[in-house]
Amino acid sequence: MPLIFQLYRSRTIAIAALLLCVWWAASSVWAADEKTAALAEINQTRVLVGLPPVSLNANLDQAAQSHANYLQANLDGISHDETPGLPFFTGASPSERVTAADYTWRTVSEVISGGITSGQQAVQHLVKAIYHRLGILAPAVAEVGIGLGTASGKLSNVVIDFAATTSNAVTPPSGWLGTYPVQGQTGVDPAFNSDDESPDPVPHQNRVGYPVSLHGGATDKLSVTRFGLKPVGGAPLNVKVLTDVPAHVAAIVPLTVLN
Repeated sequence: MPLIFQLYRSRTIAIAALLLCVWWAASSVWAADEKTAALAEINQTRVLVGLPPVSLNANLDQAAQSHANYLQANLDGISHDETPGLPFFTGASPSERVTAADYTWRTVSEVISGGITSGQQAVQHLVKAIYHRLGILAPAVAEVGIGLGTASGKLSNVVIDFAATTSNAVTPPSGWLGTYPVQGQTGVDPAFNSDDESPDPVPHQNRVGYPVSLHGGATDKLSVTRFGLKPVGGAPLNVKVLTDVPAHVAAIVPLTVLN
């Protein structure tokens, strides 16, 4: 079962490794293919909601890959944290690792998917997980780095670092409001296992419906008086309205699997 770890995000404004593993060098072709697939899935999702695509950045790639290497060398699991002195340590937090990779960031966030060796599927699972969707659809980010980790006997991981500098941070058009899923979208999974995400959006229930979210610009504040979900010709569904999301986001999780 895929594991999805807690989203890391820093909104702080700041003026702000080589691939040494033998196992990684042996799978470099695989890595390139899966990185391309992950980037394509990220940008397909962003464009669907009206956001511009992000571009690969070599410095962010370095930060993401160094953390993927760290996880494979030191953990059979996933974490946003690193411990000084351990192999492949490049920074205790995502923002420190991005800074160490010589990227002068204004905003930075990191999402990690574990247990999946497909770049496309990793992104799809992250988008399904509502808190991690906020990283994929962060409105201000302009660039991304992707790290892939696969070692024999270890949990695979896909590390994705999003960021923007002061000069390239994205500002959506005034009044822009994105929704996900979008009107007419097909292939949406009707169910989500809430326990797969940390933090768990519905702590006392695992099998729920696919989360629905509204997204404004990074400096917007959504004022929502009512947010629900109702099938055509049916009664309103029971939903959980998430309150621990940024001010520019509104999100609900249906408490029953969608039909």
